[in-house]
Amino acid sequence: MQWKGKNKSYGTGAPIGSDGKQKLPTLSIANTPEAAISTYMATKASEVPGSGIAKEDIPNLALALEAFQRDLLFDLQTDPEWAQSMIHDAKFDKKYHGQQWIVVRSDGSSANPVPSDDNRQGQQSIPLNPVQTQALTQLNADQTALNELGWTITTQQLELYALAMKKEYLLYNRSTIDPSNLTLLTEKVDNSTKAISSALTLNQDQQTTLQSTIKTSADNLRADLGDQYSLKAVDLDPVASPSDPVVLISGGELDTKLLPPELNGESQLLPTRFTGQAITAINVTYTPVQQEPIAISWKDLLGKITLANWNAFPKEVQGLWLEVLLLDTSNAQLIASIYFEKAGKTPQGNQLTELTAKIQSQQTSCWADFEVRPPTEALTAACGFEGLLPDPVGVAYRPDKNPWTPIFMDWKIKWFPSSSEEADALKDWELGELDYLWKGSGLKSPSPEIVFEGRSVLNQKTTQNIQTKFTTFKNDPNYQHLPQNTIENLQWVADNISYMDLVTQSMAGFTLQLTTVKNAMKNQPLDPGIRDLLTGNSYYDPVTGSTDIQDAGPFSPIRSGHFQVLDIWLVDSYGQILPGKSNLLGPDDPIENIIWSSDMTTSSPSYSGKDANRFGQLPPRISQDAVMIPRFLQRDNDKIFTNSSDSTSPICGWVMANYLDDALMVFDAEGRSQGEVIKVRREVTGDDNTLTIRWDAAPGTNTALGAGPNLPNTHLQNFIDTLLATGTSSSGAQAYTELMNAIDSTLWLNNPLKVGDNLSILLGKPLAIVRGEVELILSGKPAYNQGWFQTGEYYDDQGIYRPLEPPFMSVKFNVRIGDSLMKKNGVMGYFVNDDYTKFYKVYGSSGQTQELQQLLKMGGATLSLRQVKSALSKLSNPSSGYVIIDHLVALAANKGPVKLTLIMDPTGDLPIIPGSLPGSSISLPNGPVTAAIENLSATFRTGPLLLNPDQIRMPTPAEVRGDWAWVARKDVTEWQPDMTVTEQTSQATLSPQPLSLMEGWLSLSNFNKKNQ
Repeated sequence: MQWKGKNKSYGTGAPIGSDGKQKLPTLSIANTPEAAISTYMATKASEVPGSGIAKEDIPNLALALEAFQRDLLFDLQTDPEWAQSMIHDAKFDKKYHGQQWIVVRSDGSSANPVPSDDNRQGQQSIPLNPVQTQALTQLNADQTALNELGWTITTQQLELYALAMKKEYLLYNRSTIDPSNLTLLTEKVDNSTKAISSALTLNQDQQTTLQSTIKTSADNLRADLGDQYSLKAVDLDPVASPSDPVVLISGGELDTKLLPPELNGESQLLPTRFTGQAITAINVTYTPVQQEPIAISWKDLLGKITLANWNAFPKEVQGLWLEVLLLDTSNAQLIASIYFEKAGKTPQGNQLTELTAKIQSQQTSCWADFEVRPPTEALTAACGFEGLLPDPVGVAYRPDKNPWTPIFMDWKIKWFPSSSEEADALKDWELGELDYLWKGSGLKSPSPEIVFEGRSVLNQKTTQNIQTKFTTFKNDPNYQHLPQNTIENLQWVADNISYMDLVTQSMAGFTLQLTTVKNAMKNQPLDPGIRDLLTGNSYYDPVTGSTDIQDAGPFSPIRSGHFQVLDIWLVDSYGQILPGKSNLLGPDDPIENIIWSSDMTTSSPSYSGKDANRFGQLPPRISQDAVMIPRFLQRDNDKIFTNSSDSTSPICGWVMANYLDDALMVFDAEGRSQGEVIKVRREVTGDDNTLTIRWDAAPGTNTALGAGPNLPNTHLQNFIDTLLATGTSSSGAQAYTELMNAIDSTLWLNNPLKVGDNLSILLGKPLAIVRGEVELILSGKPAYNQGWFQTGEYYDDQGIYRPLEPPFMSVKFNVRIGDSLMKKNGVMGYFVNDDYTKFYKVYGSSGQTQELQQLLKMGGATLSLRQVKSALSKLSNPSSGYVIIDHLVALAANKGPVKLTLIMDPTGDLPIIPGSLPGSSISLPNGPVTAAIENLSATFRTGPLLLNPDQIRMPTPAEVRGDWAWVARKDVTEWQPDMTVTEQTSQATLSPQPLSLMEGWLSLSNFNKKNQ
């Protein structure tokens, strides 16, 4: 700084505008730093004249920019639903959830990869024996219990710490509290402490026992597995809680000297100096006095000033302080005076002023030479100094105003919860494609108003990393495959973002305050018994409210609603403030002109308010850590989760469409044919309502004619029995037809016909009948209102730990099972909780292929492209009541799982989309899938044909791999041995044997083996 003398005002160091007044920074608010920067840059790009970017284009451009930052830009073009789900998942803070145990081959390979067109593989599985399977199952059951116990202990420790802080508050402030309230609250706190402490002690003892049991079990199983297999512990999907809103501030003029070195220049090396390399003298040349320079050293200055006592400081500090005396422009006049003294001259006229200005120029001009290269001793000497100048990243000249080094962002917001009742937190919200959408009609401020405020430490590294990434976008290997307008927009951002003064920071602690706790410096509890039960350092102070008010304060265990930003301040290390709000607005007025990201923009088809741009929107989220888990279950035992052992496979059986016979073939879990559900006519004449369905046993089996199915798996049996029962209704085969259309239209999205693949004209893809479940789980115990009079409300019974569920635990969150718009989706649909009367079609598959199939049967070779497009574009919702569309599974936290029986493409995944939490997906075990698919065979009703009974010769479909055989009955009770079909030649021949009219089945096997 330039010293101006005594009694001079330097004003604030905060940024000022061209009019001399403080300028307001531009604010952009989103769920993540990447989204905040992307929204800001997209908005700025739209303001460039001639950019061609309209206001309505900003959300799509911002999405593309965010996808680029997350290396998802190419995926956004090829699989947009999946890419956007990954972007959605980034809106959550994730934590370690726990582990599970898996067995892999010692070389890490899988013996049986899943046959798939895109080489996608499922979960590795191993053919363990029954003893090993039981041991692995029990090991994972114990590990699951340990995972849950760990989170229970963590949340109980948080509650115990809050109780300790309450106890100490009552102790220190007892003189100011109403005596009756003091007695009541002390009793509540003491009883709750006793209850939690006893439960926590038991849990910690149990944790130690479980850890020992798991170690012993794991060691025993490793020994049993030998060298062929390895036992490993792998991390589960993390638990998640909502991220706090992120604020982007543009125009804050942040100090960059504390950034990593590579962000201040091209080199990743930070130039440093050692003891003795500081500036020790300045060489002053003033030709009106003499031609030779005169060195003014720190020793010369010491005779003119009074030094502090340096005994308590390292010697380097003294050297740096003396260096500052030589470099500080405020000392230029003193240095000029010493120059004249050493020259033995008295300054004449304005010579002192002239030399002072020259020295000030010398003290500052040399920094321009170091913009692209660090200082060296030679360059320092050329600038007229002795020693080594510091790197310019550590120097800032502010001759006309105070220093400005922002380190904090203070924030203040007003909260508008969706409901004042915990159990109604999802009021006016519906699950959309990826997240909840607001359907409300108004925003009403609660009474009393709910205001939160907090402070966050600024972190420039995140913003700088993002800025750096944009400048390298052309290095992306998929760059050339992007649309031209996307490339142009990325180029504009890359050209401009590095020059912009940006920083992002979250409103840290906001979500915590919703649950009546806040970040604070940890205090060690006074009670040694409590200290012994606490581990770690992540504890929060309770927000208790007044000891005189019994009503609970604001408590939002489900974050759902809207907010207004009442103020934002940048606070620097000297206590100076840059406000983010105009002084023309009142203290309760929200900041205007905030740039909201698209997912925070307040929008509802029922809301007509003109002040929507004053509100940020926050969809429903559980405020504490939670996870939505999909699982596969052993096909014949819902109590066992599928693991690495083939014996715990979730595959109950298989089905496959037979397009020629209009039938659904059914197979057991190993791929052995059991029969088929086939569409037949109920009457000779009439429309489609005269059709029905029946069960035909597999050719070659000794099942009595007309007998119903007798399948080896309960879930497969119930599915087929219920489907057959629909054929006896007045609608006939309508339910069956709608089921086949639902499956076919879903497969059509991600499995289009390929040239030369005639098998797909005869048969559908093999689909697995899979047992699974989905569950919503809180990590540990639920959050409790920390209000004084609510202490222990849901777990304390006179000092005994008896936990109850708070009201918010009854709130049901929706989750979508599967999404046909994702390329990796394998879900065709599902049944819920063993109710096989309703098949819930997977989301996103709105087309239908029934009409196209009918056209193909009537004359496929003559179909035009226009007819095909017309058939596929016709939408018809199911009307039988069997197939249901747009279904969502509703789950309340910790209320147990919802059981599912799914129809799945084995090459795809089971994805879930909860909206309120990150999505997740799991894949089928590859061992059981591979073995079953290789066993599958298909049969086609054929006849009457004129054949030689001793040698079956007939034409077979071209471009269909596999082995053809003839299957026929010998009589009513016996079957002939299967006969290989000989390919018919184009040359006409006369058979020496009499030909017979024959009926039977053509059997096709080995069509899924790759070596065929």
